[in-house]
Amino acid sequence: MNKGLTLLAAVCALLVAADLVYHKHTYFPFEEWFAFHAWYGFAGIIILVFGAKALRRLVMRDEDYYDR
Repeated sequence: MNKGLTLLAAVCALLVAADLVYHKHTYFPFEEWFAFHAWYGFAGIIILVFGAKALRRLVMRDEDYYDR
């Protein structure tokens, strides 16, 4: 692993660990769950990737579309 990726992983781990001691001012009770925003963001990216794959099938053109 390169240094940039290692640094990113360390910062992410520190931010999740800080979630244990940081007092959150939330609007909804589920926002107080441990690492809620990390899991919410991860789920959003997964939905975005699979949605993009499905959309690609819908709007993809034939390989020789511009050659015609």
